[in-house]
Amino acid sequence: MTATVGTVTASKSSNTITYTVSNITAATTINVGAATINSYAVTFNKNGTGYTNTAPAATVNHGGSVSFTVTLSTGYTNSPNPTVTATNGTVSATKSGNTITYTVSGITAATTINVGAATINKYTVTFKAENGTVLKTEEVNHGASATPPAAQTKAPDDTNHYTFNGWSGYTNITENKTITASFTAVAHTFTAFVAHTQLPTCTEAGYDTYKCTGCTKTTTVPVGELGHSFTNYVSNNNATCLEDGTKTAKCDRCDATDTITDEGSALGHDYVDHDGQEATCTEAGWAAYQTCTRCDYTSYEKIDALGHDYVDHDGQAATCLEDGWKPYQTC
Repeated sequence: MTATVGTVTASKSSNTITYTVSNITAATTINVGAATINSYAVTFNKNGTGYTNTAPAATVNHGGSVSFTVTLSTGYTNSPNPTVTATNGTVSATKSGNTITYTVSGITAATTINVGAATINKYTVTFKAENGTVLKTEEVNHGASATPPAAQTKAPDDTNHYTFNGWSGYTNITENKTITASFTAVAHTFTAFVAHTQLPTCTEAGYDTYKCTGCTKTTTVPVGELGHSFTNYVSNNNATCLEDGTKTAKCDRCDATDTITDEGSALGHDYVDHDGQEATCTEAGWAAYQTCTRCDYTSYEKIDALGHDYVDHDGQAATCLEDGWKPYQTC
C-alpha cells in the first residue's frame, strides 16, 4: 500500500491488516496493491515398484492442485491402482489403459504425497496327472516360477513301460496355466533272465521268465519240448540165424524206451554135416546135407526110391513031372 502524501503504517491481527496514513499535508492518493497468494511446497515420495511415473509440481498455490501419472509395468496391469495418500488435499484418480492420472486438489498447506507399490499380477498354476487328477494348484506372481510336484510314474502295460517327460512350462508364468504330466512310451526289452519257471520235459514244453531291462514287467518265453534222448542201447538177445534182433534203450531223462533193429546181429547158422545115403529100388535116399543147431534149417534133399528096373520073363506050362511058372519080372 502506498500514499502520495503522508506516512503509511500497518498493523496486522490474524487475517486483518489495519493501514494508517498519517501527516497528510496535501491531497493524497492511496494505492492498495494485490495480496500475494500463499504457496506451498509439495513433497513426492515413491515408495514401491511395478510402475514408472511423472513427478508433480514442487509448489502449489493455496487451494490449487497438482497431478502426476503412474504407468503400470508389464505384469502389474491386472492389479488395483497403487495407493496414493497426501497429507493435505484430496486425492482422486482416473485410469486409461495402463496409465493412472492422480490429482491432489484443494491444497491449503504444504503436502507430502506418498505413492505405494503396485500389486503384481497373480496367476493360478494347476498341475494335473495324465488322467486329469489335480495334483496341486499354486498362485504365482507374474514372471515367477511355480514349484512342480514330484515326478510322476505310470504303470507298464503288456507292450510298453513309460518314462516321465518331466514338468515343463512352469517358469516365467504370465497367465493362468494348466500343466499335465506326460510320458514317453518305451517298448519292453525282455532280455534279463530271471528263472527257468517251468523246465521242459521230453514230451512237454516249458517256459523261462525274463524281466524287462527298463521296468519290473516280466514275460514268459516258451521252451520247446526236449524230445527223448536214447543213447545206450542194449541188445535184447533175440537175433536168429537169419534175422537181426532188436536192441532197447531207456531215455536219459525219463522212463520212455525205444526198441530198434540191432543191425548186423543175425547169428548165422551153426552147421552140422550129415552123410548122404543112396536111394534103392524101394527106399528113398538123400545127398549129404547140413542142419543148424540153433534153428530148423536143413539142406536135406530127398532122393526118391529108384523103383525096379523090370526084366520080363516068359511063363512055362507045368508038366506032369515038372513045375511050370507064369510069366514074371525080375529087377
